[in-house]
Amino acid sequence: MPPPAFTLLSSLRVHPAWQVGCDAWLTQHARLQALARQAHAEACALPPEASSSAPPGEDSVAGALIAAPAAALQALVAELLTVELWREQLLPGLLAAMCVGGDAAAAAHPDAWLRLYFGLYSEGALANAMQTLLFHEGVVEVRGWGVREGHT
Repeated sequence: MPPPAFTLLSSLRVHPAWQVGCDAWLTQHARLQALARQAHAEACALPPEASSSAPPGEDSVAGALIAAPAAALQALVAELLTVELWREQLLPGLLAAMCVGGDAAAAAHPDAWLRLYFGLYSEGALANAMQTLLFHEGVVEVRGWGVREGHT
């Protein structure tokens, strides 16, 4: 059975910007948060020389990212860009609708505000997760910078 990090990375799905905050997106967001916490704990536990001298183990998040299909890293980057697009293009309209006398029922519902918060929070969390994962030299060497070009 593959390690949990590999399974999670292999199952990532890119959501359109209008789905940020929906139930499926929130489920994936929670899984990505667990993955980011695990990657951070693994990076903190490494001795300083280990980040460049030894390849990450297959049961680690960085090792899983190396072993996972190229689409996994592409999905992480795409999800980060999707949340950025959501923040810049959709969030202002949502806030205006909720705050300026638009949808009073939605504005009064605390869950609506939490969903907006999680959308904002996930951008920083995803960026931090990417930074932590790219701390491992093996990830950068194996995956290179092909994500921006759409291939690895």
